[in-house]
Amino acid sequence: MLFLFGCYQISGQSIVCQNRIVSVDEFKSSMDSIGLVYELPTGFKSALVRGNGDLYYQFAIINEDSTMEVRYTIFPIKQNLLEYEKLLKDLGTVMIHPNKMYTGIIQANMLNMTG
Repeated sequence: MLFLFGCYQISGQSIVCQNRIVSVDEFKSSMDSIGLVYELPTGFKSALVRGNGDLYYQFAIINEDSTMEVRYTIFPIKQNLLEYEKLLKDLGTVMIHPNKMYTGIIQANMLNMTG
């Protein structure tokens, strides 16, 4: 299960962005490609996306006085949904519906963050 989760994370990454500042336009472009709309909150700017072994994220913003940082992670499911629909025809294969994988992702993130 953990191996599949790791592969899901890697295949779901739309932009590779560790240890650099991802522009708002770049993040918006990745959101547009999957049908999401993003608007930068007032008083925030892009922040450095650091490599983080506990919690992968693609985009970060920080407020003007640097007291709060928000990190965003997006996992597109389109490719996994196509694979899921193909595997439904194979009675010997079991796969969680891609739209229900978020529960495992949230649990793994919480376990990673709390040690």
